[in-house]
Amino acid sequence: MNKEDFTTKQLEKNSNGAVRQTVFQTPGAIGYVGLGYVDGGAVKAVPVNTGSATVDASVATVLSGEYPIARGLNMFTVGGQPEGLAAAYLSFIMSLTDRHWLLKKDLFRLPE
Repeated sequence: MNKEDFTTKQLEKNSNGAVRQTVFQTPGAIGYVGLGYVDGGAVKAVPVNTGSATVDASVATVLSGEYPIARGLNMFTVGGQPEGLAAAYLSFIMSLTDRHWLLKKDLFRLPE
């Protein structure tokens, strides 16, 4: 799209927290954030009509594939295998302890 805006009426934010805050403060606003940023109160996930059922967003429905508006978290490195802090960070993310933390925060379980 040659770096053009989709519309002049959109607000572009660079983090889940910023999108959540904007949706919270702006009547009628919608946004796309990780499920861990949805509190079920003022900011709610949108149920999706899949044609055969209306599916609520939850850890269970995303992991089962029933809730179709979800994506994985991807990590990329430049120049081959990570080293130093990058390697430590990826080890932290992939550890079993951190998997528990991610699930507790509704950020989901990483693949085994």
